[in-house]
Amino acid sequence: MREVKAILAQILPMIIRIDATLPHLATKAELAQVRSDLTSEIAQVRSELADKPGKAYLWAMLAVLLAAYAAGLAAVALIH
Repeated sequence: MREVKAILAQILPMIIRIDATLPHLATKAELAQVRSDLTSEIAQVRSELADKPGKAYLWAMLAVLLAAYAAGLAAVALIH
């Protein structure tokens, strides 16, 4: 019985240290909540990005603006 008490006396400080670090660790429920939050935020960002204009639209608008600029320069050249 003395040996058991001696072993328990040695193990007790280790258990206290482990118990002191446990509050810093996340539980499975907390990890699931974080995953759920991240998943919903990613879905929200994807939906917001889907509403933005695509590359083809932006290139088309750039071409239209350049064509209008060229037409304006041509009109100025004809007037002078």
